[in-house]
Amino acid sequence: MAVWGFYVDSYWVYSENETASYTDDFNFSPNNVYATAMLTGVLVANNSFLFSGILEYQKRDPNTGQEQVVPVGTTNESFGLAEVIIDNNVDRVTFALAVWDTGGGDFGARADAVHQVWFYD
Repeated sequence: MAVWGFYVDSYWVYSENETASYTDDFNFSPNNVYATAMLTGVLVANNSFLFSGILEYQKRDPNTGQEQVVPVGTTNESFGLAEVIIDNNVDRVTFALAVWDTGGGDFGARADAVHQVWFYD
């Protein structure tokens, strides 16, 4: 697998006694894609759950141009997000970052994440 390009972005989210989630879309021409998401920082996470991952991605059929959305996660309170995807003919990856601060602490919670999309032959 020869990597020939990539997108990378960092993102953060803060929550105090509630749930907060955000999405981050990467749009590009259809390619073979290896995408990853990871938490890179946590600040005051007492009584909190922190999640970063891939929510969905979109593929485009090279013959018909028809688009297909492939859901791989959710941002509801179960916070099931994919860590990695590897697929071809992908033209969008949607990342999500979420904090569920259950309260009971003196401070809220913050999470930092890095989202990456690698293109390969």
